[in-house]
Amino acid sequence: AACYRGPGRLLAFETRSELVELLGRVLHDLEVDPLPLGTELAPGAEPDSHVEIAARVLAFIENRTAKPTSSNWARRQSIFDTAALYRAT
Repeated sequence: AACYRGPGRLLAFETRSELVELLGRVLHDLEVDPLPLGTELAPGAEPDSHVEIAARVLAFIENRTAKPTSSNWARRQSIFDTAALYRAT
């Protein structure tokens, strides 16, 4: 959100139940607390494109899964669960 300046709102959630609650509030035109946009961008600066953001996300996932160990299983699973939620939206 801090590096995005554009249309729409970004809403933060940490759990699936929080996501469901947010979706319900949006669908029923209830108040939600969007994240402030563009707070880390200089005035007039171009925000990153969706392609650049996606490339960073993929690089992060590739980096985290490059050397899998059983001790990192829960953390890797959390990353994949989060990625699946974003892909579904």
